Amino acid sequence: MAAKLGRRRWLQIADLIDLELQLRRDQTTDIEQLRRRDGQIGAKIGADRLEGLSLLAAWLDQLRRSEYAGSETTGQKAERYLELIGLLLGMLGLLFGIAAVVPWLAYDTQRPVNVIFFWSALVGLQVVLLLLWLVAVMPASWLAVLPGGSAVQMLLRGMGRIPPAVLLWLANRVSRDYRQVMDLARGEARRLDWLYGPLRLWLLVRLTQTFAVTFNVGAIVAFVAISYGNDPTFGWRSTMLQPAALHQMATIIGGPWSAWEPGIPTLHQVEKTRYSKLAERDFRRVPISVWAAWWPFLLASLLCYGLLPRLLTWLIADARVRYALRHVRWEHHDVLKLIERLHRPLVEMQALTGQEEAEAEGGRAELKQGAVELESGPLTVVQWAGVELPRPQLEQILQHRGAAGVGQLYLVGQLDQAQDRQALDALPAIAPGGQVLLVVEAWEPPVAEYLDFLTHMRKQLGEGVLIVVLLFHRDQQGAAVTPTGQDLEIWRRCLANLGDPWLAVQPLVEERATDPASLAGEGHG
Repeated sequence: MAAKLGRRRWLQIADLIDLELQLRRDQTTDIEQLRRRDGQIGAKIGADRLEGLSLLAAWLDQLRRSEYAGSETTGQKAERYLELIGLLLGMLGLLFGIAAVVPWLAYDTQRPVNVIFFWSALVGLQVVLLLLWLVAVMPASWLAVLPGGSAVQMLLRGMGRIPPAVLLWLANRVSRDYRQVMDLARGEARRLDWLYGPLRLWLLVRLTQTFAVTFNVGAIVAFVAISYGNDPTFGWRSTMLQPAALHQMATIIGGPWSAWEPGIPTLHQVEKTRYSKLAERDFRRVPISVWAAWWPFLLASLLCYGLLPRLLTWLIADARVRYALRHVRWEHHDVLKLIERLHRPLVEMQALTGQEEAEAEGGRAELKQGAVELESGPLTVVQWAGVELPRPQLEQILQHRGAAGVGQLYLVGQLDQAQDRQALDALPAIAPGGQVLLVVEAWEPPVAEYLDFLTHMRKQLGEGVLIVVLLFHRDQQGAAVTPTGQDLEIWRRCLANLGDPWLAVQPLVEERATDPASLAGEGHG
């Protein structure tokens, strides 16, 4: 969304990191404290005159001034480290490029450098690796017209999944905790990809291509410098190739610079530069100018097939990083609530009387740290089979949390899956920015049936609709109570693996509720 004022129209990498970390910290901060903090910041930055990314950027700048006092934030440090990593990769690429050429040309040998090996090692290998990478990341529909293209892509992508699968297998054998950490990491990666698109991928591509570009620069510099300081000779030998075949291959490879003379050795030069280890005296009779005929061809190959594709890939990756930063998906629940707090007028509690303040505290008894504020209007509720909670009592609990009540109630998870389909078909009517409540049993772990239903819910709802999973728990008398911390942690950890940024897990009854049992305990003895 464009800014009304002339401020930044997109966030930088440091801003995204700081925003994510701050939103994580806010999830464990008391809601009243957040309202007070963001209300004060909103008044300082003129939040009513800002919107979208400009508002988030101004909020971040204000937080940095107040909390970091001029020192570097975590995001700024991370961005600086990325720049240092890029610089280090560039220096390593330059050194590796020089080191790759020096052994070929810097030392006197008894015979010329074999151009077939030299070209294959320094140019051909790069071309193959770049082509394989392009096939792996290319949309599958583009490869459908090529015979075997889709199969090659599936093979390459399958090979790319092998290292993570091996790590996951090893982690599962070493410790269950390691597996949980890796599952959370994969879920977080999915969530970040959902919000920020392929930003991580293009950042990685830009770093790797920094190394590749400087590698080719180092190779070209060493190739030219050593050629001026030494007298390397180039020839070829092969028992399978004939001069005419090699000349034809060189002509095809040198097509991009065929107008440049002498960019491609002639057939006569190809014939003259052939040598054999069984007749080493023969190549000594050939003038050195003939042996040097391959030099322009190799230099042009390094430029055309080595440096140029890598430079173009780096430029594309850099452009894609900038594009991803300009099109960040910031409309998820935590950010929308932040914007709502910034736009909400600040009400000072000191202006209230003691009785009014006590009433206000009682009215927000359910709003604990990290609690999700439910919509004030009628809510769409999906209740899982096994949750023994009649509608009137469910409405009382939700009203106690500040909601107006239940608008539509769907019962799912029963043997008759027709009710599940009916509920899912009715969900797309909910507009982005709305909420759907899914009430489940807290003591039953989120098995595949729950996860599949949540996946179908997200497909039906689309992006932007918050799914709040409310965990229902009851005591021995059947009264609704707060679920155990272990059950809550299991649900949150498992659902985090989905990587859904519009998915929250909350207890149906909070620990700070004044009298939750009275709301749902009757008739459940």
